[in-house]
Amino acid sequence: MNLWIIAKSNMKRRKSNMIILFLLITIATLLLYVGINVLTGISSTLDQKSEAQNGADFCFFTSSAYGDDIVSILNASNGFQKMEQEDSVWYDNIDYRNITQNSEWDNYGFFYLDYSKERSISNLEVAYEGDKFEENSIVLPSYMKVAYGFQTGDIIEMKIDNKTYQFEVYGFSEDVMFANPMCTNYFKLFISPTKFGEIKENVSGGYLSKNYNVILEDGYPTEDYEAEIMDEIKSVVLDYQTAKNYSMNYDILSYGASITISISMTIITVFAILIVSPMLECWKQKDTPGNN
Repeated sequence: MNLWIIAKSNMKRRKSNMIILFLLITIATLLLYVGINVLTGISSTLDQKSEAQNGADFCFFTSSAYGDDIVSILNASNGFQKMEQEDSVWYDNIDYRNITQNSEWDNYGFFYLDYSKERSISNLEVAYEGDKFEENSIVLPSYMKVAYGFQTGDIIEMKIDNKTYQFEVYGFSEDVMFANPMCTNYFKLFISPTKFGEIKENVSGGYLSKNYNVILEDGYPTEDYEAEIMDEIKSVVLDYQTAKNYSMNYDILSYGASITISISMTIITVFAILIVSPMLECWKQKDTPGNN
């Protein structure tokens, strides 16, 4: 009778261990599946997003007064297909806070652009958009929603030059080149033509700049293009050394956009392996004669 009780107890314990092992393996398999799929698909996802927006391969911001020379250099460059330019106002550091959520002051670098501008390159797509774009509306980058919790309708306060502005968040933009701080030290913000004109007219702590968005021939390496074109711009544009300049290329920036996700998915994948391995080893030892 005692032997039967012992045997029955061992069977129950083994059944319980089997259920736990099965659940852990199921969880680990799901984590592995998600991790591997994201790791192998992130690049194509970013490429598809950029293609849908007709995203720029090369982007150049400059306060240079020699815009015609820059346009001539870009038009004559190897791999060039087409270009679009627009005005922007550039600040290295803007203090801002979310009034709605009573957040602390923070600061970052921003390019202010006119929301109403028609674009055929790096088209503006707004997610979580509000009912109507008003004079005090603003479009923030999606990163500020994900990382800082901004919501559509929130009021963001910004200290621009010697004036404090309050904008209502209309929605959030996605741009592979400006995806997160791993990509760039700046974000693009889109405001009404009225507010853009006001800031542009009274700029003192920032820079009046031109934004040149370039599409290259298919397959032309964007990193090589940036190196080639910047060497030429530096040698030809007379005020390059005194102007404010900032260049970006898709290959490098898309890698920056994916690296955070890649690191997270790698951690998940490794964690999944770590879940299964000890359990399998433990189960193997339990099945070894003399360990029961």
